[in-house]
Amino acid sequence: NEEDIRLYKRAARLFEQRQALFDNGKRYVHGAIQQVSAKSISGWAWHADDSAAPVVLDIYVAGKKIDTVESKDLRPGLLRLGLPRSGYVGFHVNFAKPLQKGSVVEVFVPETGQLLGKKRIQ
Repeated sequence: NEEDIRLYKRAARLFEQRQALFDNGKRYVHGAIQQVSAKSISGWAWHADDSAAPVVLDIYVAGKKIDTVESKDLRPGLLRLGLPRSGYVGFHVNFAKPLQKGSVVEVFVPETGQLLGKKRIQ
């Protein structure tokens, strides 16, 4: 069915992205945007190689970089998953001014160019 095909294509894209990073000697980042609103964005990220360093992330709105943040906030809801860095893998950014409905927010890993997530303000 269509949903199965969509999910397969997404998995294939993720695999290809991860393989390309590996082939270029770059490390993959596990992560996601958990919440985005007109006022803020939050999520989590960590290096696949279990590095002790937080992940540096660039936040873009409408294609323009607005902030750089590190994934170093505690995410207690994810602790049962055995996260690296004792669960200090979260990030949160309050926008300087509320975003307009329809604005596109993206999170990138500048070290690798990896797109961690993309969401539209509802």
